[in-house]
Amino acid sequence: MNNKLHIKPTKISPEVYISPSEGIIFVHGKSTMPDVQEFYNSILDFLNHNKNKFRSPLKIVFAIDVFNIPSSKRLLFIMYEMMDVQNIDVEFYWIYQKDDMFMKEVGEDYAYMIKKSFSFLPVDDLKKFSIKDFLKTSPSPLS
Repeated sequence: MNNKLHIKPTKISPEVYISPSEGIIFVHGKSTMPDVQEFYNSILDFLNHNKNKFRSPLKIVFAIDVFNIPSSKRLLFIMYEMMDVQNIDVEFYWIYQKDDMFMKEVGEDYAYMIKKSFSFLPVDDLKKFSIKDFLKTSPSPLS
């Protein structure tokens, strides 16, 4: 079964691409919705339902340019949800605009909170960054 979730971005919500068979979770863009619960609960439900179907290594990629506090908590929930999966290696990637040290520090804070190392990848134009760009620059591309 090739079960995927793809949510297109809006002006206030990120693009989300999740593919257990490819071993990837990709979240990109803005996350400034006033009520994040409905948006992120559908993602967390999908992850919970499919978490034992992910290919290893699982690459969790965040390329967020701005978010609000409720969104930041939901991103953390995604990290914790997927760290509980047995027999799977999880790799975290934090993509940030190369001149935005604040967002790099946010990624460092997440790494500290979940006690996992992240790969930090600065890019020239985060708004134009895509999953295809990640797959081209990933230290260990999906095969």
